[in-house]
Amino acid sequence: MPGSKKRRSTKSTNGRTRSTARAPRGAKTWSYDSFVEDIVRSASGLSRVNDPLEVEVYASAILALVDSDPNRPAERLGRARELIDRLAARTEPEALAILIGLATLLPDPESSIARSAASRLRNGGVSAPAWAETIGQARFVEAWAATDSLGDQDMIVASFVHPGRRPHSFRITADHNFRGLFRQAAVDLEPEIVRRVWNEVSDMPLVQITAGDLARRWAAGTGMYRQYLDAPVYEEVPQIMPLLEARARALPTPAEPAEEPELSEEDRRAFVEGFLAAPEAAGIGGDVEIVVDTLIDFRGSHAEGDLDRWSPVVVEIAMLDWLPRKASLASAEIAAMPGVLRAMIRFSGARKGLSDSDIAETLAAIDSFEAEFLTAMTDADSFGPGKRIALAMQDDGVDFDDPEAVRHWIDAFNERPIEGRDDVLGPPPHAR
Repeated sequence: MPGSKKRRSTKSTNGRTRSTARAPRGAKTWSYDSFVEDIVRSASGLSRVNDPLEVEVYASAILALVDSDPNRPAERLGRARELIDRLAARTEPEALAILIGLATLLPDPESSIARSAASRLRNGGVSAPAWAETIGQARFVEAWAATDSLGDQDMIVASFVHPGRRPHSFRITADHNFRGLFRQAAVDLEPEIVRRVWNEVSDMPLVQITAGDLARRWAAGTGMYRQYLDAPVYEEVPQIMPLLEARARALPTPAEPAEEPELSEEDRRAFVEGFLAAPEAAGIGGDVEIVVDTLIDFRGSHAEGDLDRWSPVVVEIAMLDWLPRKASLASAEIAAMPGVLRAMIRFSGARKGLSDSDIAETLAAIDSFEAEFLTAMTDADSFGPGKRIALAMQDDGVDFDDPEAVRHWIDAFNERPIEGRDDVLGPPPHAR
């Protein structure tokens, strides 16, 4: 079940779960004639189903097939218009059913285009399905959420209902390590059973949340999906995303997201002083303030300002991605990092009141990633462009406290030919 207490590795996004809707085989060849033929054939009986939800799920899966580039809406919607035009030229009841489903999920003007095409088919004698007057009228019923003890993920159960139908729900995992991204999603027909089973098998109790709170989470989870070229989600999410985006219309307009808090120097200093004076930091030895400052930089850029939120997944992101990519540390500081990180996790866990088992689980992640971290910190292939430039400036003796010297080096770098820049930045990713 999505949202289980087991931690989700950032490398586990290739894990696959059963899809909530099946797309027609071979449809991704993008021969539109065969594509439309396939989806009309596979929609056999769609016009006669009892529940408009089935139509929405099917139409969502079809839209996912034309969603070749999730963060390029013009291309995505252009494909949808072409699909609408081809369906409008057919006379099967299934073509009308698909058009009505597309009109329900698409934004305007594509929704209006699909609705007009459907009207032309109906005026031409194609019988409208019984659910045609209720699809697209789903209203919000209630929502529940639970957060795992380390703050990585929210499990959300959100219920909606079509007029005259039984309620249905979306069971969603929102991941805070990806700014609330909806990483897993499924459609269920028995919301009460979903909640009861969840509360029976999980030690994270579901708590009812308001429609406004759900709208805020919904906007974040679907909005983050569109920020990625290849979103780190499970395979059912792309197929259900058009339906998730359409369901937002049944929710209040979310409040504008608050600006992420910036850590003040006072906050940073208070954390450093509190940590270094704590019993958890006893024995780490040496001048570790640079190491601590680096970890604070990571948490400040990754945790919405929460310096105390650590988990196995956060440790993985820090040790195998953020630190190798961004942090320029001396050899002694690299060697000290795992020990300082262990002490900081114990310190933060005590401040948050985490259980010994949760703290131990996060500490075990350091053991798992330590060897790979030490290798990555000295492997230039792991360095990001900013780190490569900073190291090159350091090698050239640039005084980082001298703005004029920094500007002069950057100007000279920008005047280099592409090949000369690659000497610093490394070859493009596709050439490595």
